[in-house]
Amino acid sequence: MLEDLSTYVPLLFVAFGMLIILGSIKRVIGGKRFAGRAQRVPGVVSDVRTTFAGQGNATEVLYDPQDPTRTVPADNAGGGYGAIVFGLIPIVIGLVFFAGIPQALGAAIPSGRATTRPGARSS
Repeated sequence: MLEDLSTYVPLLFVAFGMLIILGSIKRVIGGKRFAGRAQRVPGVVSDVRTTFAGQGNATEVLYDPQDPTRTVPADNAGGGYGAIVFGLIPIVIGLVFFAGIPQALGAAIPSGRATTRPGARSS
């Protein structure tokens, strides 16, 4: 049963990483499409809980002319690529375990028994 688990868990890591990457790519493409059809207007951020009362930051905002309630700060319109990189982490972990690297390392690590190299003299 553990042999089956050691086969499927790495594949789950790879699948999870692929889902993260595909979702991120979809968001990046959607953000670029939105930025292409959106109108750029000046705006003021005034409802941020972490700033002092009465202060606002001027910024450019993109909004959809067909749905003005959908707005995005202009500098965040394209989406970020950080989630794509984050998705690579479980893929690499899954591939390392799938390739049997831990078993290979386990075989290379001495088990605490005294070993001698071929041709070495024992005292």
